[in-house]
Amino acid sequence: MEIVNYQVLVLDAASNTFAAKVELDGTPFGVAVDPQGHAVYVATPATGTLWVLDGRTTTVVRKLAVGAAPYGVSVHPDGSRVYVADAYSSSVRVLDVAPGQLVAGADEITRLDSGAIAGWARTGESFRVRPLRTPGAADVCRFWSGSTFTPKSSHFYTPFDWERATVRGNPAWTYDGTRFAANLPDATGACAPGRIPLYRLYNNGMTGAPNHRFTTSAGIRSATVAQGWTPEGSGALGVSACVQAP
Repeated sequence: MEIVNYQVLVLDAASNTFAAKVELDGTPFGVAVDPQGHAVYVATPATGTLWVLDGRTTTVVRKLAVGAAPYGVSVHPDGSRVYVADAYSSSVRVLDVAPGQLVAGADEITRLDSGAIAGWARTGESFRVRPLRTPGAADVCRFWSGSTFTPKSSHFYTPFDWERATVRGNPAWTYDGTRFAANLPDATGACAPGRIPLYRLYNNGMTGAPNHRFTTSAGIRSATVAQGWTPEGSGALGVSACVQAP
């Protein structure tokens, strides 16, 4: 594999010819391949992105925001985690390959729990999701508002293809990769047996920035609606996904 400009060129070792070319949106630097050769990870420092390529088809599977300047990339021997060195923050971020989410050493968890980002506290609620690309489930992508609502900012999650396309076309939001998968409800908001509704509620921008709350609790949903939030999703109750209870 050779890295040139904004491209990843794949070299066929048998014929010594280029077999494929993958277009990126920044100059690639670090590259690593998982032990099975199923995934190729490429870092583009200028865009703060880790690209995940299918090692068999050389297509882009997803792109993840992993910091300000990701350079070095390494894969754990069992392929379960990817380590990304960030030159700007002098840190190493760890990607859990299964859900495609930053976990160990990630700024998001540490800074939120430590209070470095003011105004956040754990609710004690949780729900279980599926790994990315689970058959029969939809991949959930995340968007970030950046400086659109300064001094506030927001993340937005959606499993719906139509909604993803709409938000990607909105310059106020930046695509932040796929994070996990979840089953979708039917048009009435009903979930399949063994799954419970995940409600999504929108604050209508009441705090100066759009925010959404996700909960599996019907009681919390009702209380949040009473505070002026709007249900979003399928059916009258606004079911965004169907998940497993913790």
